[in-house]
Amino acid sequence: MRGQPYLLGHFSYADITAALMLQCVRPVDDSHLPLGPGTREVWSDAALAERFPDLLAWRDGLYAKHRRP
Repeated sequence: MRGQPYLLGHFSYADITAALMLQCVRPVDDSHLPLGPGTREVWSDAALAERFPDLLAWRDGLYAKHRRP
């Protein structure tokens, strides 16, 4: 996200929405959203995850900062 932690300069609904859409690329860690292996596989797209690791890292950072496990 060009070195910025939030899309609009502060935590907002835009960040929540973008993070949610990335769940279809690779769901967040089980500590935030427990999923069985089959569900996790169905809701993952390895090619997109490989292409956009920076977005997934950004999303994971949001979860780490704003969600409790």
